[in-house]
Amino acid sequence: MFAIKQSIDVIYKALGDNNRLKIIELLVAGERCVCELQPVVDCAPSTLSHHLKILEQVGVISSQKRGKWRYYHLCPTFVTEFLQANLALFLPKSEQANDGRGKPHGCTTKLSCC
Repeated sequence: MFAIKQSIDVIYKALGDNNRLKIIELLVAGERCVCELQPVVDCAPSTLSHHLKILEQVGVISSQKRGKWRYYHLCPTFVTEFLQANLALFLPKSEQANDGRGKPHGCTTKLSCC
């Protein structure tokens, strides 16, 4: 269904840390190097590196090395797919796509749950 690297629970666990949320908030505005993240996140360099590694492992961010600096950015594919996966959880059933029979796309139940 989705190309997200990890299951949703692993992603939520990665997003469940305030420092990682700060990192994501900074990266929403655009690409940043570690030296720009360090003062805002306000943690030891090894801790920041650990947080960046976790976010990169689950596919939230990616990095590119240029010279001796590493630059981080949000993965646009992740953002789009994660939002789509989560919108289905929060949108009212009437706003979800349906298959013409009044049921959400792909629903095969004969119950009136959808």
